[in-house]
Amino acid sequence: MNKVSVKGVLVGAVVDVVSSGIVGIPLVLYVITHTGITEESALISEIHSRMRADLALHSIQLILGTGCSILGGYVAARIAKHDEVLNGALSSFLCILLGIHSAASGGVESPVELAFLFPVTIGAAALGGFLARKSRRVAVSN
Repeated sequence: MNKVSVKGVLVGAVVDVVSSGIVGIPLVLYVITHTGITEESALISEIHSRMRADLALHSIQLILGTGCSILGGYVAARIAKHDEVLNGALSSFLCILLGIHSAASGGVESPVELAFLFPVTIGAAALGGFLARKSRRVAVSN
């Protein structure tokens, strides 16, 4: 049996990235309304820089992103129905690629931060796969 479910990994990756964007909207709106950014100057890089400057907002952003990686890993594993932790972990590939692209294009993340975030992202997605495996085993035993 093939260990990797391409469909599961792809769907999980999209769920991770899209859900991260959706749950980030309230933070972006908060930054726009509470930091004096006008519509004309509301550039993504300016919003991101201001969120990074505020430790509480940056921490919330990281926690939400990690939660979305767990969700993406869970979805990937549920679709795969086998090798859940592997398929969950692989679903983080899109986040990793976006991080590499951001760094290569002069994004605000430092290489040190990315070196920390990559294993966290992979681990969170693997945790989602693990949780899917556990929930599947509980359902089967009932």
